[in-house]
Amino acid sequence: MTTKRKTEKKMGVKKPSEQYDRHMAAFRSNVRGLLESRGWTTRQFAAEIPCSQAYVNIVLNGDEPIALQLMCNIADAFGVPVIAMLTPGAFKARAPRKAS
Repeated sequence: MTTKRKTEKKMGVKKPSEQYDRHMAAFRSNVRGLLESRGWTTRQFAAEIPCSQAYVNIVLNGDEPIALQLMCNIADAFGVPVIAMLTPGAFKARAPRKAS
């Protein structure tokens, strides 16, 4: 057992629940949908939050948990409630329009 795992066990840290995973996946998906619908790049978005573009990519890829304060900053940047960001499919990216 690794030192990190021993420390987590000692502190009572548990693996995130399936519900947590679903909400975080919904949050990331909604951020992507809002970015796309507004035409923002991750660089522009990072300046709005504010944090680094690299960290935005880490969060969007699910490589790290999202801190509550960052979730609030993200929701504020989009002007939507945090709870809406945790709702699956609340802000889907629009399908590209077909040429006539």
